[in-house]
Formats: sequence, C-alpha cells, structure tokens
Amino acid sequence: MKLVYLLLTIFGSILFLVLIYITIKISIVIWKVNHPAKNSSENFLKLLRKNKVDSRKKRIVFIGDSLTNGLLGVNFTMIVAQVLGNDYYYINAGINSQVAYNVLQRIDSVIKCEPDFITLLIGTNDAHHEINLYNLNPKKSLNLPQHPSKEFYIENLKEIISKLQLKTNAKIALCSLPPIGEDEDSLAFKQSITYSNIIKELADENHLEYLPINEEMIAYLKDHSSNPKYSVEQRLIEQLIVKHFILGISFDKISERNGFHLVSDHLHLNTHSAKIIANLIVKFVTT
Repeated sequence: MKLVYLLLTIFGSILFLVLIYITIKISIVIWKVNHPAKNSSENFLKLLRKNKVDSRKKRIVFIGDSLTNGLLGVNFTMIVAQVLGNDYYYINAGINSQVAYNVLQRIDSVIKCEPDFITLLIGTNDAHHEINLYNLNPKKSLNLPQHPSKEFYIENLKEIISKLQLKTNAKIALCSLPPIGEDEDSLAFKQSITYSNIIKELADENHLEYLPINEEMIAYLKDHSSNPKYSVEQRLIEQLIVKHFILGISFDKISERNGFHLVSDHLHLNTHSAKIIANLIVKFVTT
C-alpha cells in the first residue's frame, strides 16, 4: 500500500512539473507572438538614439507580418543575414497577424530607421481574411475600420508605397505572396495569386523592384506535387505551436508530416520556402 502511495505521489509530482513546464513554454510563446522581433525597427531606433549604430553599415528593413517576423516558421531574414554578413543592419519590421492597414499605421517607425533597402511582404492575412478562411474577426482583433477586402488592401498598399517613396531614399522591393496552402484548386491558393497580381501591378506603376515569390513557389509545386493531409480550411497554427515549441519538432519535420513542400501549416514557411524568399532578397540587395 505504501509503495502504491509512493508511486502515485511520484507520478503526481512529475505530472505537476510537466504542466508547469508546458504552461511556462506556452506563456513565453504567447508573449513573443504579441511582441516585435529583437531586431525590430523600434529597437534599432533605440540604438540610433544612443549613437550605437555604425554609420558605415547599410540598413535593410524587412516589413511584413508573421512570415517576416519569423517566430512561427523558418526565418528568411536570418538566412539573408547569414548570406550577406556583417556589412548590413537587418531590421525586422514583421509583426504577427497584421494586414496592410496595420503596417500603414506604424510605417513612420520604418522611415525613421533611414533604410537603404526595404522589402515589403504583406497581404497574406488580407487575402485569407477577405474570404473568412478561418472564420475569425480581424476587424475587432486587429482594430480595423472595415473587414479586409482587395479594395481596402490596394488603398493601404498605395499609401504605404507613397510614404516610403516620399520619405526615404531606400531601394524598395515589393514581394508577391507565398501560396496559401498547396492545393492549387482551393480559393485560398487562388487568393494568393490574385493578391500577388495586385502587388506586381503596383510595383510596375511605381517603378519598384518586384520579387516573384508567388511565381517561383508555384513553379516549384508544379514539379513537386504535394499531398496535404489537411484541407486549407483546417486551421493548424495551434498544432504547429504545440509541436514546435512544446515537443521540439522542427518546422521542416512538421511540414513533411503534414504532406507539404513549402509550408508547415498552410501559411508559415519551412526551410525551402524561406530560402526561395531569401535568395530573391539577396539578389535584390546585391544587384
């Protein structure tokens, strides 16, 4: 009887410690999701105010959402930094969940960084929210004046471009969107193409560089057919967080197990897709 009691006590203690560990890990992830990257534009401006910035280094600002932030997938900005080395400052202005309207509200912090190069990868959330892919309420959660739409996206993207061209001397590149999911017949996948066409048109109209992420990834998928285990309508971000941050499974392994080639959860990047984006950005910066 004493042995049974002892075993139950030990099991209960272990379970308690495991629950504490999981709670702490999830709390940390939630905190990180709701805060900018360590090398955010806000943190760079703090260094600038303290005169701790090397004026000889060029400044690259990556503007975007969670794809750019890099917490929930493979971080393409870090790959760019690995390739280009220490001659640049790499400023991550990617904030999770945001749409173009949110970027417009914080664009002044980017401008104050006085960037030499800017990449703008925004629109994935605009695209999937427009069709209510996951039945969320972005108007409330993102404090938007209206529900996302193509017209609203174009309006905000034009204003972002105008401000960046008017108030910076940066070389600017607009990035088309990675496919949403890997089922080319789905509405979400087609939305990524539609929004990418909008981006290309605005890049051409404003004489900006255009980085064909959508086109390169779709070309890759045509040669490497996917076998997704989940439809694009199935929200997988919660699974991704548990598998990666609690169980320690890599984004690439999650991607593989879910039957994808480029994404882990329909939206976020694995190493292959992150390298596609990074290679295009490196070429943009160096040519």
